[in-house]
Amino acid sequence: MNLKKAADSGVTIAFGTDTGPAARFQGYFEHMELSMMADAGLTPEQILRSATADAARCLGLDELGTLEKGKWADFIVLNEDPLTDIAKMRSIDSVWISGNRVPQGASE
Repeated sequence: MNLKKAADSGVTIAFGTDTGPAARFQGYFEHMELSMMADAGLTPEQILRSATADAARCLGLDELGTLEKGKWADFIVLNEDPLTDIAKMRSIDSVWISGNRVPQGASE
């Protein structure tokens, strides 16, 4: 509840989690954090903004966080709309790093 109150009152929420500890699986725990933010009452839009533009801005990385001309383009393409349910962030179709598609298997 406090997270929702803070976000609704204008506090910038920057998504993030520690990396590297034993038994921490990168990717899995980020999806769990997205879900926990939804459970706390944040809307999917608030959650996505916290994981993109707001996180980049908090780190002073103006070249990241949004898809705009002249910015670094790391992004994912989804099969479903996460604005209807943040769990749809798991419907990953493809991953792009620096504007280049990351191959998903030997056939690509």
